[in-house]
Amino acid sequence: MRPQDVAPWFKDPAVRDLEDVRRRTRSGMGPCQAAICSYRLAARLVSDRGLDGASATRAMADFLETRWRGVRHVFWGSQLRNMQVTTGLHMELYNLDRELMKSPLPHPSRNLPPPLAEEGRGGGDGAQPAEVAGKR
Repeated sequence: MRPQDVAPWFKDPAVRDLEDVRRRTRSGMGPCQAAICSYRLAARLVSDRGLDGASATRAMADFLETRWRGVRHVFWGSQLRNMQVTTGLHMELYNLDRELMKSPLPHPSRNLPPPLAEEGRGGGDGAQPAEVAGKR
């Protein structure tokens, strides 16, 4: 992400959050997978939109949560290592986890859609814990 690519979108009143910026510019989808550009986008919220630091941090956390929602469960090998580096970058260097402890996110189960009508039927013996395949 280059600053000149996203600057016009922060002036557009139709762009409400970082997800809107992502949809228009594909920010967070490059080689770094939001490791670097997420904090740059949050900084633009402070400088261009006048948000305070806590609100920009919350916006960055929401952006990252939405960005990684569907893919965090399928990492393996080098992708898993890259994701762990990215997580460490955000949690330790950018202090994201400590900032969010001041105002915790709502419990994820409150945001889940209602279960499908077919769920719970099938005659199985319920969910079984996954086996860890780390002993190769």
